[in-house]
Amino acid sequence: MIVRLWRGRVGAARAEEYRVYQEDVGPPNYRVIPGIRRIYMLGRELGAEYEVAMLTLWESLEAIQAFAGEPVDRARYYERDFDFLIDPPDQVEHFEVFESGNFDPAGGAREKLVRLWRGRTELARRDEAIRLEKQVGVPGYRATPGNAGIWLLGREVDQQFELAMLTLWESLKAIRAFAGDPVDRAYYDEYQRRGFDYLIQAPETVDHFEVLVRERIGA
Repeated sequence: MIVRLWRGRVGAARAEEYRVYQEDVGPPNYRVIPGIRRIYMLGRELGAEYEVAMLTLWESLEAIQAFAGEPVDRARYYERDFDFLIDPPDQVEHFEVFESGNFDPAGGAREKLVRLWRGRTELARRDEAIRLEKQVGVPGYRATPGNAGIWLLGREVDQQFELAMLTLWESLKAIRAFAGDPVDRAYYDEYQRRGFDYLIQAPETVDHFEVLVRERIGA
């Protein structure tokens, strides 16, 4: 399974207008492509700007190619996107899914917020990092009440390996029970207790998004 992530920014004053437009054109164009499994439209305030993210889950890279064409990592835009977006990115990011869990089989009604952590390790330590995240990171999220989904993701970038832990939550209170305060701090307590050292310049913060639209397609 592959996660495709696109992120774009608009002026805060036009956030609601763009959210409505993106909801009208984004999900309908994704859902008709064979091989797509989940669609999340996300948003967050960034001061004078507002960021919208389209997070989609696919069965394969070939399925994504049917949507995006070649090169597969190019961003795909619609007629009015450029009327709204500030410096629209040329590319998107793709991640392999190494583990998932805690998703609601009834359809995801609890999925209200997304927490996204990213960190890098040396390419030679890729398998070690994935194994340790499965042993420590994923169980830590899974055991926290209010967690509504977990994806352990990874990709090669700049001769390094980037890990990402993408988790869904039913409330900010639930995230705070996991991470403490400030709620956007990256949580490393268990890693430090066990002496794990594979991260390169471990990030201090994470990103949080509101789930604006969610769709599950097929199994």
